[in-house]
Amino acid sequence: MATAALGGDSLYLVRHRDLASWKLEGDAATPWHEPVSATRRMQLDERYLHVTADPRGVFYVLLADGSVWRRAPGEDLEAISGPDVRVAGHYAHRVGFVHDETANQLVIAGGDNRNDTSALDLTTRTLVPLPYGPGHGVGQTVATPHGVYRLTEDELWLLRGRDWALVERHEHARRDQGVLLFWSPGDDALFFVSETLSHREPPLCVELTSDGANPPITLQGSFSSALEMHGHVAQVEPRGKRLVQTDRLGLHHLPLSSLQLEGGPPTAPIAHQRSVVRTPPSHWYREALALRQRDLEAPDLEIGVRDGWMLAATLPVSPHLPLANAGSLVLFSREVPYDYDPWELAFTNAFEARIVDEVYPMTAGGMLLDARPYREVEPIFASRVDTAHDGAAHYARGSKIGGFPALVTGTREDAANAFVSDLRCEDCDARLRFAVQLAWPEWDLISAVLYVYACPFGHSAAAKAQNV
Repeated sequence: MATAALGGDSLYLVRHRDLASWKLEGDAATPWHEPVSATRRMQLDERYLHVTADPRGVFYVLLADGSVWRRAPGEDLEAISGPDVRVAGHYAHRVGFVHDETANQLVIAGGDNRNDTSALDLTTRTLVPLPYGPGHGVGQTVATPHGVYRLTEDELWLLRGRDWALVERHEHARRDQGVLLFWSPGDDALFFVSETLSHREPPLCVELTSDGANPPITLQGSFSSALEMHGHVAQVEPRGKRLVQTDRLGLHHLPLSSLQLEGGPPTAPIAHQRSVVRTPPSHWYREALALRQRDLEAPDLEIGVRDGWMLAATLPVSPHLPLANAGSLVLFSREVPYDYDPWELAFTNAFEARIVDEVYPMTAGGMLLDARPYREVEPIFASRVDTAHDGAAHYARGSKIGGFPALVTGTREDAANAFVSDLRCEDCDARLRFAVQLAWPEWDLISAVLYVYACPFGHSAAAKAQNV
């Protein structure tokens, strides 16, 4: 995975897996940062890594655990804030992470099914929750001398200091399109490129100005590689006055002059009415327990384990794991759990769930667990509720008891409907209900998320897996 970071009038290409970077100058890429050490590289997970740059070529990196690091030219990474669940766990390129030179802060905005914004003050190095503004979703975010712009669907918002304002609406938003937002410093112009996800229609370029959205311009070629947001990128190169993008064939560029940019982005607030519910009803939420490993090994529980299998987790019955009069939910996995089919029942593949009478301590991966209660909004209502600044959005995607299954793939409706399974209990014919979600990468096993469904009367349970 990679990022094209715009710092002042310079463009940098950054490789996520080792943070090696290059400064793009014409058709040449000059090395800017050497790869980090092998020890430091072990801390990086390129799937959850974000990079931004300031005008001096200093990089800022947001890691999977919510910590933020600084890297000046010729230096190693320096931590400027510790792990923080409020901004942790964002997939690469799916959250706005930019350096706001006008306010000397880093802005972290939005993400999958969320609309919260936080600012890391670079003077005090403290993370500050900001008032709500843009709507839910991945969106697109760029930093400019006017402030930080964020485009979500048909709305353009501007952050100045600590306050958001809606400054523009446009008529070119389509759910079947991918969008990339760009800032051209030399033209003082803000524009976006959109292309249908099917790539059957040519990409369009639309400039957003103080007089409204200009008519779209049809572009040649395709931005499909950059829209996939993985290994290829697209960004403005100010010095070359061109829009560049990379794909498997190399680097391509388009002169900015061909986009007929006028300049002058919108800055004046316009009236609007927020669509979120001010006081959501309590039945939109479920209480859950976020699970995190402690630095303590689990005691020997004397649970019989078959050859070729291992004890993966023990979870005692509680108000969040109601299994009638049973004692614990016990989960086993194969010692080599790589050969399995996603969404297959546990007893035919890599996982097996049992409900037993004994009460065991809360363990996973051979370690004791801590449990933190939190409230999780029902997925189908997530876009109608402001995302709380308490880490709940991150907890919901990790290991937990209760809540709703946070599907690796699927819509909000799929997640809500997946709360009750099509599987039925072998004893009472009741449909199994979602009980536990375990994010295996936390325990260094396999790259999958496991969902455990259980009979509400405590008779039986089954597990399903989904690849990350």
